[in-house]
Amino acid sequence: MKNITTWVKRTRFILPLFCGMLLASCEGGRLNTDEVSRPVQVNAMREGIQTRVTDGVWDAGDAIGIFMKPSGVTLSESSVLANNAKYTSTGGTQFSPATDADRILFPFNASNVDFISYYPFNSELSGFNLLVDVTDQSDLSAINLLYSNNATGLNSRSPQANMLFSHQLTKIIIHIRPENLSNNLSGLTARLTNTGTTATFSLATGTLSAPTTHGDVVFNISADGRLAQAIVLPATTLSSKHLVFDIGDLQYVFALSQSLNITSFNATTRYTFNVTLNPHGVSALTEGSITDWIEGAEEIIILDPCEEGVPDMTKGTRDNPFTIEEARAQMGSTNVWVKGYVVGFYTGSSFRNFVNDFTGENDTPASNSNLAIATVATESVADNTFPIMLGSGTIRNRLSLQQNPENFGREVVIRGTIGTYMGTTGLRDLTDFYFVE
Repeated sequence: MKNITTWVKRTRFILPLFCGMLLASCEGGRLNTDEVSRPVQVNAMREGIQTRVTDGVWDAGDAIGIFMKPSGVTLSESSVLANNAKYTSTGGTQFSPATDADRILFPFNASNVDFISYYPFNSELSGFNLLVDVTDQSDLSAINLLYSNNATGLNSRSPQANMLFSHQLTKIIIHIRPENLSNNLSGLTARLTNTGTTATFSLATGTLSAPTTHGDVVFNISADGRLAQAIVLPATTLSSKHLVFDIGDLQYVFALSQSLNITSFNATTRYTFNVTLNPHGVSALTEGSITDWIEGAEEIIILDPCEEGVPDMTKGTRDNPFTIEEARAQMGSTNVWVKGYVVGFYTGSSFRNFVNDFTGENDTPASNSNLAIATVATESVADNTFPIMLGSGTIRNRLSLQQNPENFGREVVIRGTIGTYMGTTGLRDLTDFYFVE
């Protein structure tokens, strides 16, 4: 009993002494709670100037979506630290969390993080993919996709996230006037034909897919009919697109393939057309140029009324077939045309077994049941090919390299159904084809 009493007395002395020593030893590295778990302070600016579609500052209520992830890693389900948090503007460059649940805090361990953000906010994302739809042009700011991934390597000791946003789509401005300046243009409509209307934007990579649907985009028109604006998906070629103006019984059509300098619609770029509607004169087209969205340049067009109407340039048709890139985004489309160069065939059941030749290997002849096409005639990489299921009958007999080695390198346009084939997207159930000579 005496020994127990002595041990307790010693413990009462040793324990406070030990704790005091522990605190003293940690005093130099004590955690500063003011430097961890700080809320993120968000400033949002647009590249070039801090403006939006309306050429003004952010409007009160504008909302962006923000993701936080560990610095240097790809945004994914396993890496995301803050998922599509909604932050809103009061009218300047500063943004605040829409609710307490949206508030983003830096990691407690003060580790570095990166931020990805986009505008306008969408609560219904598919993973980290955003559906882009430019069909409705009534509110341009609602479809003006902006993206930011520059705020990197930040932590609780530097809580200011200065996000620089850049445009991801294309803006078109058309200034319209009649030859007789006193004529009234109210009631005029303008549209861009056969252009992409929907696509998918990857927030993880900052890339926009090929269009998944095509159609006409009707411009947002001022009440007096003299200003038309639209935000559209980028396009690498304008060969099948037209600008169409309708007023009263008159229709004016301009084939964009006739543009002197504007041969594509690039992302982040604004294109300006000055159009004169000439009811009687001779059409003329002068030089134009392209600049960044911020300033814009001009292409001057003088149009006569069009009596033939708008040519049918619907994508996926015989006269305007899908490119291979476009076809890959058209899974399930039936009775459509796809063009490409014959670059070989496949052995086995995978597109990776691509043979870039018109003959087989080791005395095995070329396949009689499939064909590989590509965008360029010299393609030799399997990932860039598009498999064609030849089926049986006349089409197989006339297309297969086994029976027609001379088809190697020829450009062909084929009609069928876009579906899964060879472990990837391809064309099957063929109904027609022709060679481009």
